[in-house]
Amino acid sequence: MARCTCRSTTTPALHYRKSVAGLLMNSSAAPWATASFSAVADHLVGTSALTPVTYPRFVTEPDGKKLLFEARIGESGSGDERLWEYDADSHGWTSIGEFINGTGNSINAYPHGLSYARGGTRLHVSWCWRETSNAATNHDLLYAYSDDDGRTWKNNAGASIAKSGSSSITRDSAGIEVWSIGQNRGLINQEHMAVDATGRVNVLLSHLPDAQADDSNFDNARTKSQYFHYSRDVAGVWSRTAMNFPAQAAFRGKLAIAASGNLYAVLPDLRIAAASAAQGFKSWSLLASGDAGKYFSDPLIDTARLAREDTLSIFYPRKNSSDIYVLDYQIQ
Repeated sequence: MARCTCRSTTTPALHYRKSVAGLLMNSSAAPWATASFSAVADHLVGTSALTPVTYPRFVTEPDGKKLLFEARIGESGSGDERLWEYDADSHGWTSIGEFINGTGNSINAYPHGLSYARGGTRLHVSWCWRETSNAATNHDLLYAYSDDDGRTWKNNAGASIAKSGSSSITRDSAGIEVWSIGQNRGLINQEHMAVDATGRVNVLLSHLPDAQADDSNFDNARTKSQYFHYSRDVAGVWSRTAMNFPAQAAFRGKLAIAASGNLYAVLPDLRIAAASAAQGFKSWSLLASGDAGKYFSDPLIDTARLAREDTLSIFYPRKNSSDIYVLDYQIQ
């Protein structure tokens, strides 16, 4: 769980293998075996080891021929976010560079998501800051976007604020804080973000309601935390809606968007809630909770399938079991 309040005694380096060409597309060309993969590498570009690497994520670019790889280089409370790009035609990686700097201020960003608009070309990122290795120091909702696959970045108002690899986003960058959430509010890092086809940015966060007093004990604060839907409209105006569903420990929920634009939240303990695009997502209803108590940790969504069809496939490990279930729901 990403709320760890201690620093690792080991340095996590990149571990990377490359298969022979065409392995996935033509299984008869080579066996699915160790011999069909390269030795483990610790770098993508050049020869220097990429370390320390934490929280890697992959994002397919809209044309389908390139892939972004994003990871934190550093540690909890002091790390930088960096980007690399893989080209399917050249079969090679390019370093785009650091786009959020944290080590200069002994802070780090925890992205809630790095995502393109559904069917669009604008890349969005939202995150919280963490001041130390203690999750209680998570704070604020920050936002930026890029129209050139992460090379340059603009703030919420559309002003240019950073260029990856040379002038990163920092805690002092203008116009990136879009909602103030204080420390000691039980704010979980890396919850979720999804962007619909109209360009509306939706962020799912869980933290203490406004009426609850600050609590510097993160685990205790989580027992009183609730879910909130933060939304940015196409004009850049942010709003917040209390969903009135309790958080569960240090687990995270996920958002899913149907082709209709309706929004679904898959919450820990397999609760599924929905809000209507036609009603501006102002009212959330619980659709399913019959499997509460059966599953453990964070749900995962098959986002590729969701982009093709309105089928919500949820991956979830069963409690007290080594089994992982796939549960399918039709959404609209």
